[in-house]
Formats: sequence, structure tokens, C-alpha cells
Amino acid sequence: MMRTRLLSLCLSLAVVTSSASQPSSPTRSIFIPATLEWKASPVTEGLEVAEDAEIFIFNSDGTYAYVSGVMHKDTRTGTISLCSACGFSSKKGSWSSSAGDRVSVRFHLTHSDVRPNRKRPWTREEWVLQDSSSPLNAKGIRTSTERLVPFTSLANPQVLTGMLRDDD
Repeated sequence: MMRTRLLSLCLSLAVVTSSASQPSSPTRSIFIPATLEWKASPVTEGLEVAEDAEIFIFNSDGTYAYVSGVMHKDTRTGTISLCSACGFSSKKGSWSSSAGDRVSVRFHLTHSDVRPNRKRPWTREEWVLQDSSSPLNAKGIRTSTERLVPFTSLANPQVLTGMLRDDD
């Protein structure tokens, strides 16, 4: 009886250990433009501001999101955060892998502090991935206008949830 329990425990640990050591794909990948520009805050010492920051989000379920707004960086700690109260716009849609190193992205505007007077049309673009066939593992992305690099330093990713609301 004791031998059976011990064997069962060993098998359970082996399964847990082997599944934990297997590399898994991320559930979300975040990118920012390689040319993101930080400037010293005119108001707060020790703070840098990226006023036209863009964040591109690819989720493993095929959903895509984009936020454009203001990011702050504490020069002492290196902490980077989004400023939701500073004004922003967001787009949502979907992504799918296409031929080889390409990803097809379809999106539309879901929030803007400036209200458009017309219906928000859908946009479809084809982007090129660097060293991957999925944006979840890509080392970079080339859009039609800029080069994106992975971004993992956001101190308040939960703010993205609130910023990705629909204004309908």
C-alpha cells in the first residue's frame, strides 16, 4: 500500500516537473515602436515622458489591440507606466498568421478622446515578422510605417484593460 502511494507520488511529481519545464508560448506579446522618443518632463524632476507612445498587443486567442497615448518613465527606478488620464485612443481587432513570416491584422478605432463624425471603418494590413511565424514569439515586426520591438517593461499592464473599451 505504502509502495503504491510512493509510486503514485513520484509519477505525479514527474508529470508536474516535465510539464513545468516545457517552454510554453506566451499568451500575450506587446510591442512598441523602435523609435519611441522619451523627453524630460517639464513639470516633474526624474520623470521622462513619451507623448505619442504606441502599444501593439497580440493575444494568443487571435485578438489584437492598439493603444496610443502617454507613457511615463521614472528615471530613478526605470518603471514605465501608461497614463490613462492623459488622453488616449485605442483600436481593436484580430490577427492571423499568413504566408511564412507575415501576419494579417484587421482593426478599427474603438475609443478616441476626439470623436469622429463618421462610422469607424475597418482596416486590414499585412505586416512582416522578424524570426518567427507568429507575433507571440517574434523578435520584431515591420508594419507599413515603422519597426516594432518587444516590450515587457510595463509596470501597470492592468491599465490596458480599461483603455481598451468600446465607445459605441
